[in-house]
Amino acid sequence: MKRGEIAKLRVQWNRDNHRFIFQRDATPEVFAPYAVSDTAPPGSAVKLLDARHLVPHWIATPRPMAFIDPWFDDVMGNKSAAPRTER
Repeated sequence: MKRGEIAKLRVQWNRDNHRFIFQRDATPEVFAPYAVSDTAPPGSAVKLLDARHLVPHWIATPRPMAFIDPWFDDVMGNKSAAPRTER
């Protein structure tokens, strides 16, 4: 992405299949399954959106670094945020 470029991002919790679905613009969806129980109520009332990227197991120095200053707009947190085919 270039500075100032707008992207449409989607993060959807697919509770029935124990996974999250991620998508940028019209690219194919990426699925992130999880094995942790999701039957308990939330552990915190705080909800947030965060953007970061970590380089795993990087041992060389200097360690690569980047910054991001995301702006989130039109955030939906209910079924209306899901694609129409899944409502």
